[in-house]
Amino acid sequence: MALFPATSGILELEQAVEDLEQHQRDANPSTYALMLDWCVRLGALEAGKRIHRHSVECGMGKNRFVENLLINMYGKCGALEEARKILDRMEDSNVFSWTIMLAAYAQNGHLDDALECFWKMELEGVRANRVTIISALGCCKSFSRGQWFHSRIKQEGFLPDDVMIQNALVSLYGRCCEVDQARSVFDEICNKDLVSWTAMISAFVQNGHPDRAMVCFWSMQADGVKPCRVTFITILEAVMETRDARVCEEIHLQIIETGLEKDDKLLNLLVRSYGKCGDMEKMKESFEKLDEKNVVSWSGTIAAFSQNGYFWEAIRQLQKMDLEGVQANEVTFVSILDASVWEEIEEGEFLRSRIIESGYGSNVAVCNSLVNMYGKCHSLGNAKEVFWSMEERKNEISWSSLVAAYAQNNQATEAMKLFQHMDLEGLKPDRVTLISVLDACGDLRASKQSSQIHARVLEAGLERDVVVANALTALLNMYARCHSLEDARKVFAGMCRKDAICWNSLLAAYAQSGSGKEALQIFREMDLEGCKSMKPNDVTFVSTIDACANSMDLASGIVFHRRAAEVGMDSNVVVANSLIKMYGKCKRLEEAMSVFNRILGIRDLVSWNALISAFAQNGDGRRALETYWAMIREGVRPDRITFISVLDACATLGSIAEGREIHRQASEGGFESVDAVLGTLVNMYGRCGNAMEAELAFGKLQQRDAIAWNAVAAAITQTGDQRRALGILRGMDNEGVKPDNVTFITLLDTCADCNALVEGKIFHARAMELGFGFDIILGNALLNMYGKCGSLREANRVFAAMPVRNSVSWNTLIVAYAQNGHVKLAIGLFRDMDLEGIVPNQVSFLSIFFACSHAGMLEEGSKYFQYMVADHGLVPTPEHYGCFVDLLGRTGRLADAEELVTGMAEDARSLDWLILLGSSTLQENVEQAKRAVQHAVKLGSKQYWNF
Repeated sequence: MALFPATSGILELEQAVEDLEQHQRDANPSTYALMLDWCVRLGALEAGKRIHRHSVECGMGKNRFVENLLINMYGKCGALEEARKILDRMEDSNVFSWTIMLAAYAQNGHLDDALECFWKMELEGVRANRVTIISALGCCKSFSRGQWFHSRIKQEGFLPDDVMIQNALVSLYGRCCEVDQARSVFDEICNKDLVSWTAMISAFVQNGHPDRAMVCFWSMQADGVKPCRVTFITILEAVMETRDARVCEEIHLQIIETGLEKDDKLLNLLVRSYGKCGDMEKMKESFEKLDEKNVVSWSGTIAAFSQNGYFWEAIRQLQKMDLEGVQANEVTFVSILDASVWEEIEEGEFLRSRIIESGYGSNVAVCNSLVNMYGKCHSLGNAKEVFWSMEERKNEISWSSLVAAYAQNNQATEAMKLFQHMDLEGLKPDRVTLISVLDACGDLRASKQSSQIHARVLEAGLERDVVVANALTALLNMYARCHSLEDARKVFAGMCRKDAICWNSLLAAYAQSGSGKEALQIFREMDLEGCKSMKPNDVTFVSTIDACANSMDLASGIVFHRRAAEVGMDSNVVVANSLIKMYGKCKRLEEAMSVFNRILGIRDLVSWNALISAFAQNGDGRRALETYWAMIREGVRPDRITFISVLDACATLGSIAEGREIHRQASEGGFESVDAVLGTLVNMYGRCGNAMEAELAFGKLQQRDAIAWNAVAAAITQTGDQRRALGILRGMDNEGVKPDNVTFITLLDTCADCNALVEGKIFHARAMELGFGFDIILGNALLNMYGKCGSLREANRVFAAMPVRNSVSWNTLIVAYAQNGHVKLAIGLFRDMDLEGIVPNQVSFLSIFFACSHAGMLEEGSKYFQYMVADHGLVPTPEHYGCFVDLLGRTGRLADAEELVTGMAEDARSLDWLILLGSSTLQENVEQAKRAVQHAVKLGSKQYWNF
C-alpha cells in the first residue's frame, strides 16, 4: 500500500481505511503502524477502532507490535478504557506495552492510574526501563513515593550518568515542595542541560523562592546555557513575584535577542510582569505588540491597571475590549476584582453593575471575587448579600471568601461562627480558610480553637504545602498574639522547612510578647544555623525593632541596632526607618535624628514620616514642623501620615498660621477628604481656639467616630459655649456612635465649668449604663464635676466607690470641700490621704493652701507650708506663693503679704500683685493698693480695673 502523506485530512484517512478493509490480505504490521499513527495525528478515534477490528479479523489481534500500537492510539485519542483492555488481554506484554499505557494515563491527567499501572507492571515481573521511570516520575506527587523511586533508580544503576532521569527527579522534588532535595539532585548532575536548569528554576518558583530562581537563571547563562521559551515562561513567573522592573526589562531584551519577541504567550506574560512591576509604559508596549489580542491579553492588561491603582483606566480598557469585539469572561472580571487595591465602595458597586450587565452576575467564581472585594472595602453587608444570593451554588471558595472578609474586618467571632457553619455543611476548608480562621483565633486570643485548627492543618496534610507553610507561620503568629509562646515553639519545631520567614515569625513572637531576652536568644540560634537563607534579613530586624518600639524596650532595641550594624543592615532604609520609629517611641530623639542623618541619599517618605512623628509624639512640635518644611524643600510629597503628624505638631504649638498653610497643602494634595486627616484638623483647630474651622472640618467627615466628636466637643468648650458642647452626646446618639471615656470626661469637665449638675448626673448615669465603671480618670472627672457643682454627697459616693484612687482623686475632693466652705473636712481629708500612704505632691499642697486661705487659717497654712518644704522637699511654685499671699491678705497681714511678693522679685506675677490689690481693697489700705496697681501695670496687667 502507498504511504500516507502527513498533510492528509480526515477524508483521505476514511478512504484509506476503506481501502484497507477491501484488501485484507495486503495488511501487515507496518501498514497498521502508518495507519494508526495517522489516526493519532488527526485524533480520529472511530477510524482507529475500524483499524483495530480489521487487525483482529486479519489475525493480527495477538501481534504484540500491533497491540502496542493500538494501546498508543487509544491512549492518545483519550480512550483509556479501550487501551487498558488491550493491555490486560495481552499474553506477552513487554516493558514498551506498560510504558505506553503509563504515558497514556499521564498525558490524560490520570496520574494515580499511571502509578497503579507502574506498580502492576512491577508485580508482573516486567523490569522498567529509563523511559518508564521518567514517565512514572512525571506522575508522582508524593514525597515518600518520590524517595522510593529515587532509591530504586540508584539500585538499578541509572545514576549518576542519566541526565534525563536526574532532570525528572529535580521536577518531582519541586512538585513535592522539597526544593532543597531538588537542589541536591541538581548539584549532582555532571552535565547540566537546558532542561536541568529550567527544572531547577521551576522548582524554586513553585516553592515561593523567586530570588533563588533568579540567581539560578543568571547562573545558567554564566554556565553557557541559553534560555528557551519554557525557561522564559518560568522565569517571568518569578519576576511577577520579585516585582523588579529592571530585571523584567533585562529578560525582555533576552527574549528579543532569542527571536521570541513575537511569541504571544511570552508577550502576555510580559504584560502581566510589567504590570506587577508597576511599569505601565512597558506593559502597554508589550500589549500593543500582540498580533492577536484575545481575552487573556485584555484580562492581563486590565489586571495590571487595577493592581497599580488605575481603576478607571482598567474600566476604560474593559470598554475598549468590548469595542474590539472581545467578550469579557469570568477570568477578566475575577482578575480585576482580585487585583484592585480596593478603598472606595463606589468603584466596587460600579464594577458589580458592569458584571451583571455582562451576564456574569450569577457566576460562582465572579461572585466569590465580589465577596472578597466587598471584604476589602469593609462592606460586610454587601459581601453577605452576594454570598447568600448564590444559594446552593456556594462552594468551598465562597465560604473561604466570606470567612476571610470577616477576619480581615476584625469580626473574628463572626468569622469563627461561619467556619463552624461551613463545617456543619460538610465542606472541607482549604488553605485560605484555615489561614483566615487562624488569624481570627489570634484576634480572639483563642488558643484552644487554634490548636484544633492546627490539628485540621495536619489532618489535611497541608503542613508540607508551600503556601500552607505560610499558614503555619500565621499559626505561629497567632500563638504569639495569644501569648502562647510554648505553643508557638511547638509549631516551629514541627515545621518541615524552617526558612527565614519562620525564624522571623518566631523571633517577632517573643519580641512582641515582651520577651526581649528570649528574642535575642532566638536571634543567636538563627545565626548558629549557619545557612545563608537563615541569616537575619531586613524583615528580621524590622519585626524585632518594631516589637522593641511597641514594648518600649530600649535596651533590646539598642542591641538589635548594634547587630544590624554588624551585618550592614543599619544602612537598609527599611531597617533604618524602624530604628527611627523605635527611638522616637522610646523618647530618644537625638538617636532617631542620628539614624535619619546616616541614611542621607536613600531616605524615603517613610523615613521623613518616622522622624516627624517621633518629634510630634514627644511634644517637640517645633522640630516636627522644621523637619516637615525640610522634607518639602527636598521635593518629597507628603502623604496622609505626614499630614496627621504635622497637624498634631501645630496643635501642640497652638500654631494656627502654620496649621492653616498645612491644611491648604493637604487640600491641594487631595487629602482633605481623608477622614483621618479631617479628624486631625478638627483637633488642631480646636486646640488652637478656632471652633468655627474645627466644626467645618468636622462637617466634612464621612465617618464621625468618637475621637472626632470628642475633638469638636473640646473645641466648642474652649469658646465658652458650654451649653452647646453638652449637646454633643445627643449628636453621637443620633449617628449611632458609642461614646468613650474621653467623651464623658470632656462632657463632665464642661458640666463642671458651667455648673450643670443635672446634665452631669445624666452623663454619669449614661457612663455607668455603658459599663465604663469607675475608671480612675473618669472617677476623677466625676469628683471634679460634683465638687464644682456643690454636690458633695455625690462626690463622696463616687470617691468611696472608686476601686483605685490616686493623688488627683484626693486633691480634687479636698478642693471640693474647701470651695464649698468645709475647710476642716478638707484638712481632715489631707491627713487621711497621708495615712493612706498617698504621698502628697505640689498639687496636694496647693489644694490645702487654697482651703486654709478660704478659711483664713494662717497658722494651719504656715504649718503646711513648712511641712511641704522641710518634710517633703518640694520647692514652692509661684502658685503656692500666690495662695500664701492671699492667706496673709485675708488675715490682715498686708505688710507681710507685700513683703512676700516683693521678695519674689523676678518670680512675682501680675496675678500676685492683683491678689494683694484685692486684699488691700477689702481692708481699705489705699497706699498699698496704689503700689500693687503700679507693679501689676508694670507686669502688663490691665485687670486692675476690676478692683
